[in-house]
Amino acid sequence: MFYKFCKKGAIVMLLCLFPFQDIYAQKTLTVRDTASMYAAARDILIGNRSFVTLLNFLADPTNSEGDRKESISNNIEQPNNIFLSKKINIEGDTDPESLIPGKHEESIEDYLTSFNSYYHTTIDNSIEFTLKSASPIMRADNKMAYVKMHYSQIFKGKSMDGKPYSRSYRVAEVFFNKKGDGDQWQAYINSVKFEDPKAAVDDGSRNIPIVNSNANAAPEIRIERDETYYRSYLLKGTYALSENKYADAYRYLKEAQGSPKFVGEANSLFSKLKAQIRSTVTMETDSFFHSVLKRRAKEIEDNHKYEEAKAYYVFSRECDLSDKSIPDRITRLEDKIYVQKEMDAAYDKGLYDQAVLSYNTAIRSDPENSDLYLGRAKSYVMLGRDADARNDFNIAIRNDPANIDIYFWQGRYFESKSTAPAYDSAYACFVNYINKSLYKDDPALKPIHSEATYCKAMSLYKKNSFLEAIDSFRSAINQNPGYFQAYCYLGCCYFERRDYAKAIEQLQKSIEINDKYADAHYWYGKTLRQKDWTKYQDEAIREMELAISIIDNNKNMNWFLWNSELADILQRAKKYDDAIKYYTNCINIDQGKYFLYYLYRGECYHLGGYNDNAGKDYYTYKTWCDKYGVPPNPAYQKDLDQLNNGK
Repeated sequence: MFYKFCKKGAIVMLLCLFPFQDIYAQKTLTVRDTASMYAAARDILIGNRSFVTLLNFLADPTNSEGDRKESISNNIEQPNNIFLSKKINIEGDTDPESLIPGKHEESIEDYLTSFNSYYHTTIDNSIEFTLKSASPIMRADNKMAYVKMHYSQIFKGKSMDGKPYSRSYRVAEVFFNKKGDGDQWQAYINSVKFEDPKAAVDDGSRNIPIVNSNANAAPEIRIERDETYYRSYLLKGTYALSENKYADAYRYLKEAQGSPKFVGEANSLFSKLKAQIRSTVTMETDSFFHSVLKRRAKEIEDNHKYEEAKAYYVFSRECDLSDKSIPDRITRLEDKIYVQKEMDAAYDKGLYDQAVLSYNTAIRSDPENSDLYLGRAKSYVMLGRDADARNDFNIAIRNDPANIDIYFWQGRYFESKSTAPAYDSAYACFVNYINKSLYKDDPALKPIHSEATYCKAMSLYKKNSFLEAIDSFRSAINQNPGYFQAYCYLGCCYFERRDYAKAIEQLQKSIEINDKYADAHYWYGKTLRQKDWTKYQDEAIREMELAISIIDNNKNMNWFLWNSELADILQRAKKYDDAIKYYTNCINIDQGKYFLYYLYRGECYHLGGYNDNAGKDYYTYKTWCDKYGVPPNPAYQKDLDQLNNGK
């Protein structure tokens, strides 16, 4: 439901007008302020908690009238309102002839309430907004900051009388409230009107002056990086220098200079870079760097790599502070980066449905951006929508075959499927990631090398080629000594070859590295049972119980198998109460699919002396047999006779 979706978002209290006046008494805005404000304005129109999302919800005929009313209330009243007040004006466009400015103006509450009486459709996302431009940030008479967001809209369906809608052009006034003491801003829509082609262009006569946020600030603090990170950039810089890729060499070596360990080597290479440039060009070095970095930044920006492009613009600005165009470009990129991070944050919080909606909106505005398709594919994976995920992975690769992150996440997706063909596909994806990387000896690639080898080993293991799998698992461990999954399934290979001593050795190593890895505990318990049931019975059961408690999720592919096997073991060990618990877990997954487990649990109830419960389970089992037209297991009648004789 749309209103439930909104309640998951950040809750921001709308301040009254008097605090607004205090907040907006400030005379300047920083670059970070403006980036946050434009991003908030974009989001309130076409983002997660937006006007267009609300309209699509109201247009959907599958939503009840009660849901519509609650959604409207939730969006126009505190604390989740997206409009400045309930009384703002909107020029209605539900009538396909209403394309004349000022023809039909009403309050937002009336407009939303009557919306589905004019328009509805069964097409998903049938109403689209596309941003065209935004005015400068201005100050209203009451000192509140605002922008005018110019956009086009299209209603893809038809009006109730069957007339098609034409694309129309709108302008929304978006006002701002600052969130806390930082540079984050909350946006609220104050009015929506048709765009008047005769109106004067926004002149920004009451603009709030902008200051460079770095003008009087302390130097930017770099994020702490590990040795592998800096070593990776040093090697990339070396490679770029050898290829005469001056912009890349500059950026990578500058990054490597941040490491005390590699700063000497990076400085030496940087001197070579400057000397090489002076021998080939007549421009001053700093001016040349400014030019090539700016050009490289534009190339990367055109490929929709906004964060990377920003890094090049930042270095370009450092080379020539007189270039006044770069701060504006950085601000524009920060806006896009902010939107992307907001979507990534929804994914990180597990709000995958919300993330998909946000990516849908962003893709419509930026359809060539492979990172957006990648983000949506990852969300689809978490929602179990495999076909949609595969389609988005393919589109992302088609849009940008050089984007190595796509191959990494596609590999992780295939790896999660846990079948031999899927592991083969995962291996191919990780190999693609390595081959398309800039520098093949980059130490940052070592974990990917080991994961590719692990997938190859798992494919062999699934195909029962245990000897070959053992060699591959050992190779993965050599590449990454902390690879606890590789130790675990190396132990499984030895288990399948009945070399239980070696199996136990490898499984113990896996548990030592990560004692929360359920697979290692399960196979360790299973191996102990196989090696010497009499001696290790209690320990084996304890390990298998621990494995089940770690996953504790009936959606896990191992849940049913492990519960079923452990219940069977416990029944044979005459631990009937414990066996009943795990048989119940199996039944709770799907009573109709696993109705045979009523018989198994009934046997445990019977043998444990719980005759009433046993009778109920036998009756339920017989009922399912009759429903499916299958004969009962012969054990059923035998146990039932014993039960009746006992009574």
